[in-house]
Amino acid sequence: QIMASSNGRRRNPKFPAKLMYLLADKDFVDIASWTPDGKKFTIYNPKEFESKVLPKYFKESKFSSFLRKLYRWGFSKRSDGVDGARLDRNSP
Repeated sequence: QIMASSNGRRRNPKFPAKLMYLLADKDFVDIASWTPDGKKFTIYNPKEFESKVLPKYFKESKFSSFLRKLYRWGFSKRSDGVDGARLDRNSP
């Protein structure tokens, strides 16, 4: 997805913005969504996430690459007894 900047040039949004767009996308709510508290998000089906969501929003084509990028942005994977991957942002 490409956005226009204030000077009229087209640019790709940064990773956090893309993440917010995908989590707001109603087409993928059964694949990835916010937890009820809004502090974490869950990827319910990593294989579907890789095949349907990644090609639309990111250059990464593998779920493992996407996870590495999340880790670089300060996210961590949580094990809350749910299927898939639950991720939240580490506090500074």
